Amino acid sequence: MTSKTCPKCNTKSEDLIVCTSCGLNFEEYEVAKQEKLGDIRTLLSEGKYVEAKQIAEKLPVQFPDNKTDFVLLLSNINRDISIVEKSNMAYAAYKEGDYKQAAFLLRNIKAFNPALNEKVIGLRRKAERQLQAEETFRSAVAAFDDRKFARAKQLFLEVHGAEHRDEISEYLQKTEQAIREILDEAIGHIRNRQYKIAENTFTKLKKDFPDLSGEIDDYLALLARRIEIKNNIIAAARAAQQDERLLESKVLYSFLGQQFPEFYPLVQPHLEEIGTQAVTSLAETENSGKIDFAFLGLSDTFAGTHTTGTAPEDINTIMPAEPNLPSKPDIACSPVVIDVEGVADFIF
Repeated sequence: MTSKTCPKCNTKSEDLIVCTSCGLNFEEYEVAKQEKLGDIRTLLSEGKYVEAKQIAEKLPVQFPDNKTDFVLLLSNINRDISIVEKSNMAYAAYKEGDYKQAAFLLRNIKAFNPALNEKVIGLRRKAERQLQAEETFRSAVAAFDDRKFARAKQLFLEVHGAEHRDEISEYLQKTEQAIREILDEAIGHIRNRQYKIAENTFTKLKKDFPDLSGEIDDYLALLARRIEIKNNIIAAARAAQQDERLLESKVLYSFLGQQFPEFYPLVQPHLEEIGTQAVTSLAETENSGKIDFAFLGLSDTFAGTHTTGTAPEDINTIMPAEPNLPSKPDIACSPVVIDVEGVADFIF
């Protein structure tokens, strides 16, 4: 015959509805148990952990067949009560801006109650985000103080949230101003004819500040065009020298050394080689009336006066041009043709 063990007195009963020993109604017992569990779940969902604990403490005696489960339930409720206390402390720390302490209090916590667990996780993530924002902000300020403006700008833009909003805005303005000063410094190198330094500075700026690429590329293209012009001039000067058009070659080499001072050591040997072999006739200036010898770097030998070895200050810098020979071009020299538009490209 089928029998049932009574959950309260633990005796076997042949009656499947009521215990023949203690008179317990099995169905009513289960209904009462589920009602108590339902009450506990409701209280937990409402955040009434103390009231839920008070009910749970009685369950092992009231329903001894599930004593182990109810002891575990009570342990979980006690844990959640402790978590609530930590959560409140963490929330207070968060409100005070102590995000590190808030995140520390809530680390590795998992609540029994799903609603509480979700609340804890949400607060911990908010604290961690704020903590990360604080660390990023401090790193950005440190980068700014170290004049690492590209890094500083990147970090400031990564800081999210309302915290430090005004400070970040001010720092970004200062950063943009500092970047502009660096760009102006690079442009200054061009004005000072420090073209290689300028090129290196622009190249680094482009790498550090991609958003300035358009403006920087214009300057880099201008510097590249300058090198192209230099190469064209030196090629023309070498060709003229090889063809024994020495005056034209000397003019081109001289112009190259003047406009490209960093390449003067390259052209100086050519100028020394040509030396005084390159000559021209002053008859070409007969319509000028006067010649500025000092400007041309020449010495006058007019009126029977030979000025070789004479101090520059003793030489008349302005002499009348009274040629007694007809004007004629130098046989070995063709006219020098310079691309004026091209030259203008690199005169800043």
